[in-house]
Amino acid sequence: MEYIYYLIYLIVTWFLLMFIYRFSTYHSYFSFMSLILLVYSIFIAYLLYLFNLHQFFIWHIVITLGLLIVNYRKQKKAAIIFRDNETHKLNPEVELSIEKTLRYHILSSIIYLVVFSFSYLYFYNSE
Repeated sequence: MEYIYYLIYLIVTWFLLMFIYRFSTYHSYFSFMSLILLVYSIFIAYLLYLFNLHQFFIWHIVITLGLLIVNYRKQKKAAIIFRDNETHKLNPEVELSIEKTLRYHILSSIIYLVVFSFSYLYFYNSE
């Protein structure tokens, strides 16, 4: 039964994380959304602790990291296809925007995984 609870937890947290990522990769929203991502990471770590799903901590990090890598590669592939489909030279601002979006995705992933890990370990060890 715990596997089903964890699967539900993973699906819900993943969709909420992708909702936050939609805004955190935009340049003008990144600073505000990084704070929301920080709070969300702490909240998700607390829920994992609260639901007593301790045995899924490492699995959650590995699965989430894998999904974030797949998501990053998908975005990078879409950016390459977009560049290749353009018959004329891309505006340097558009090129810079694409690169910044990919960088913000990596930075958001690092923020999420590090804060989630440290928060969960804090909650787990403070018993």
